[in-house]
Amino acid sequence: MGVDLAYMADTAKFDKPPVQEVTAAVQFAPVLGFGSESLVQIIRELGDWKSADLGPAIPRMTEAPQSNVGTEVGGLFFGSPPPRLTLDSEDGRWGAQVQHDRLAIHERRLDDKPSYDNVKPKLEELIQQVNAATSCTFGGKENPADLVELIYANWMETEPGSTSAVPGLLRMIEPAAGEPPFDGVEGMRCDFAFKLLEAEEFAGRIKVTATDQPGPKGQKGVAFQVNCRRLVKEGDFLTALKHAHDNAVDCLVAITRDQVQTDWERTR
Repeated sequence: MGVDLAYMADTAKFDKPPVQEVTAAVQFAPVLGFGSESLVQIIRELGDWKSADLGPAIPRMTEAPQSNVGTEVGGLFFGSPPPRLTLDSEDGRWGAQVQHDRLAIHERRLDDKPSYDNVKPKLEELIQQVNAATSCTFGGKENPADLVELIYANWMETEPGSTSAVPGLLRMIEPAAGEPPFDGVEGMRCDFAFKLLEAEEFAGRIKVTATDQPGPKGQKGVAFQVNCRRLVKEGDFLTALKHAHDNAVDCLVAITRDQVQTDWERTR
């Protein structure tokens, strides 16, 4: 059982969404011989980043129809993992990750809200720059894309109180946990997932996490993340990324209460 994407409505829009960071990533067939020398060359060519750091590569992402929900399933490295380059912009708004089979862009909230419309062209630019700096073919016939990931990390301030604020966010969570004196949960964390179907075939998965988390000044609030992974058809990762965005927003609308959507100033 899953979400049939043929029945999804037009994607909603919000003027004041609670998004704090947006991450867009594309996974490709691995580039053979892509190591530290390639990453050093990228650092030299991409001079508009403030800082650079080398670390181990992230294991390959996998999504299967019968994946164990709540358990991250990824590939394994035999021997030392390949290197991964992490970049940050001068103002801290942008971040990037580059490794032999994955490129990612992060946009963090500063004065303006992060958005899909911002990260998509930035990701395209990163892929073009990496290919030009290294003569790689990320997105080409030799190294086609097979999976995209779009992550919306959100936080919203809530009314002060002694019980969890998660039920005020999610439709499926009831405020009262049970009979007194256990009718008010102090803190809560929940994880759940939706399988995505397209023409009755597995297309990807959305994973949602929500938890009580204080703000930077100690104010009461809820942190919640929507992570959408979609399989890429015939290497067309831009279409898959757009579908991931639509799916993530549709999911957010489906699971959150009307009042919080009003607070976020939903316009459609």
